[in-house]
Amino acid sequence: MNNQNSILNSMMIIGIDPDLEASGVAIVRNGQIESLQNMDFFDLQEFIQLQKEVEPDVIFAVEDVELNKALYAKHNGQKAKVREKIGQNVGQAKGVTRLIEQYLIRLNCRYVMVAPLKGRFKKAKKDSEYFNRLTGWTGRSNADKRDAAMIALYGIKPGQYVPRPSEVPH
Repeated sequence: MNNQNSILNSMMIIGIDPDLEASGVAIVRNGQIESLQNMDFFDLQEFIQLQKEVEPDVIFAVEDVELNKALYAKHNGQKAKVREKIGQNVGQAKGVTRLIEQYLIRLNCRYVMVAPLKGRFKKAKKDSEYFNRLTGWTGRSNADKRDAAMIALYGIKPGQYVPRPSEVPH
């Protein structure tokens, strides 16, 4: 294990899977999941501010849904009504993602925007038994909470430095 991984494993990382109704939120400390929650936008704001006060070096890892592929007219043979609903849901999540990022910047929090996960990490979002085997989690979860946990556990690349917005040259 390199030094960066050992540093990340000793930190508190909060993974966020943005959603208009209830974002998935995972608290990971020392590489272990401490809690999984769902929060509406306003509870999430309060939570972020409290965590920043309690643990100033906390890192927030937020799924960047802006990187999701666009929906096309004949996407997987879905009917227009289904595509429209998916598009609306994705648009809502993108809006919430932008607001979360703006809030993290306003509070000068350390954060990283994480591309939607793929492969075995994406599988863990949908499959709770697989997620539990992969992470050691034994509590209850849903897809949003599992996605937040996977973002916190695997979203930051080895060697990636996560600065505060005030540390980034403009």
